[in-house]
Amino acid sequence: MNVNQKIIVVMVDILILAELAYCIMQGKSNPEYMTPIFFKNFIPLIIATLIGSKILLKRFRTEEIVSATNNKAINPG
Repeated sequence: MNVNQKIIVVMVDILILAELAYCIMQGKSNPEYMTPIFFKNFIPLIIATLIGSKILLKRFRTEEIVSATNNKAINPG
């Protein structure tokens, strides 16, 4: 992983924690319906976050050059 990908992973972790706190706060406002409110908010947020992070990680990856002599990946940098 390069530096940009590591930054993305840290930001996604922070975003997931923020989403979790937000969804718990929303569910806490009406305790008898906490579970449906939590899942109604959390599932779409987490799916969007994970799909977005996967796209960003692929976009910022560095290409590996495969050596013709020994078929090992060589990182160009």
